[in-house]
Amino acid sequence: DKLTSLQKIFNIKNKEKYILYIPSLFIYDHFFDGKLVDAHHTYDWLLKLSNFFKKNNLNFKVKLHPDKKAPEKYIKYYKENISKENLAKSIENSYLIITDQPSSSSFAASIVSDKPLIFINHKVHDFTDHGWLLLKKRCTILETKFTKEGINLNWELLMQSIKNPQKNLNQ
Repeated sequence: DKLTSLQKIFNIKNKEKYILYIPSLFIYDHFFDGKLVDAHHTYDWLLKLSNFFKKNNLNFKVKLHPDKKAPEKYIKYYKENISKENLAKSIENSYLIITDQPSSSSFAASIVSDKPLIFINHKVHDFTDHGWLLLKKRCTILETKFTKEGINLNWELLMQSIKNPQKNLNQ
């Protein structure tokens, strides 16, 4: 028990906290159910959001799906920003979670965590009115738009949400 306590203290003091981005399941063209975002837009969005983090000097990690990998170019370029820890440890070591895939186990883990959460809504899931009410109490929700330039959102609003995340987590 003493060793475990010392390890926790040591890890907390030496680990720099980060924003954890849990992206949509990276799908490929042979797997598309009409609701998920296609592979081209998913990759483009992953690049846009990752570039936004880098451009704004935000400390971030991306937790990729263990089975559905992003293209090698992304993995090679963002190598330092890809979390190698399991999902639970990645969440534990973050101070804020951003996700955009509501129908995943990672979304469920994010919702029940004690971390502030930003949900970027690509409109791939239909929530009931009660579900929306609960989600709005739990996290900040940002809506995206699909344009000729791909998926987009209000980047200033995202930055405001990162700087001042919703902290009312006990709803």
